[in-house]
Amino acid sequence: LPIELTSAEIRNSKAYQEYYACAMGEAAPGKCQKEECHEAGKESDVDSDDGSDKDSDETVKSGA
Repeated sequence: LPIELTSAEIRNSKAYQEYYACAMGEAAPGKCQKEECHEAGKESDVDSDDGSDKDSDETVKSGA
């Protein structure tokens, strides 16, 4: 992020300092980003859209 878009409060936050260290190659991403968060995200994938257009096909047919 450009320095013009970050305040002192943001730059002093732990999250920004971790981001900056990773962006500069000074540190590897934390464990949460690699494993724990992805494991937690798998639960929400069940509710995700499977990409089928069944709903839109029905809408087109009923409007014709």
